[in-house]
Amino acid sequence: MKNREIVITVLGNNYKVAYPNVGQMIDLSIRENVLAKGQFKDLIMSGLPDHMESYAMIKTIAFIDIMLPQLVKDLKTENLLDLDPVDFQEISNVYFETIMPWLDEWRKSILEAPKKENVLP
Repeated sequence: MKNREIVITVLGNNYKVAYPNVGQMIDLSIRENVLAKGQFKDLIMSGLPDHMESYAMIKTIAFIDIMLPQLVKDLKTENLLDLDPVDFQEISNVYFETIMPWLDEWRKSILEAPKKENVLP
């Protein structure tokens, strides 16, 4: 199985990222929905280029906010929404090229793991 932690490099700094625990997974989903103002599903379903770009930004921002608060501090910004899109691009690239494939591999291995049947009394 893959490592539960990876090290990423963003803007010349290294950050250790652990696979999210259950609470963090819930927080990620909630943060995505808050950033999308309840329209997250609509962004995905529309398939419009601007909407897909917003979807990508939302996924990245939610993950960085929840899982990498030190990165936000190092960027000297209170909110990733305030970043210039050009500056945000490196962060987005790291998320989609390194973090997301690692998360997807973990999700796949978790889903494929043998399941024990729960037998309720």
